[in-house]
Amino acid sequence: MLLDSNVGKTESTQSQQTTLPKLRYRPKPDPVPLEITLMKPLLLMNVSGKSVYKAIRELKLTPADIIVVHDDMQRELGKISIKEGGSANGHNGIKSVIDALKTNQFRRMRIGIGRPPKEIDDRSHDVISSYVLARITNSEMEYYTNEVFPKCKEQLLKI
Repeated sequence: MLLDSNVGKTESTQSQQTTLPKLRYRPKPDPVPLEITLMKPLLLMNVSGKSVYKAIRELKLTPADIIVVHDDMQRELGKISIKEGGSANGHNGIKSVIDALKTNQFRRMRIGIGRPPKEIDDRSHDVISSYVLARITNSEMEYYTNEVFPKCKEQLLKI
C-alpha cells in the first residue's frame, strides 16, 4: 500500500526477468538526485523472499543495502519503527525473506496494524490470518494515506 499510495514516482518499469516493478524516485527539492529503487513483490507475501533475493542479485546489492517495509501486528495502528536484524516474530513474509537471503541482517520499517479486537483475539492461526488478510476499510485507508504513509516516506528518506 505504501508503494502504491505515492512515494513521488517518476518512472516505472517492469522487467520480464524479475517479479518486481521498479520505481525510480528523485526528491524534487534536492539538487543532488537520490536514486532509490522501490520494489513490490508480485508473489504472495508468504513467498516474497524469492522476489527480494532475485532483486538484490539483479541490482548487485547486499542484504545490508535493503529496507523491507511490512505490517506489524505487535505495534499499534499507524506506529512506525525501524529495526535492523532480529527474528521474523511470526511474520511469514519476513521469514521468507530471511530464509531466501540466509540472513536476518537487513533493515525493516515496521508499520503497526494493531491486533484483532480483544473479543475475538484468541491468538489462533485462523483469527490472525483473517485479521491480517482482511480488506482495509475506507476510513483505515484514508488514515494510512493521509497520516501514516507521509511519515513512512519521511523516515525512509532519512535512512
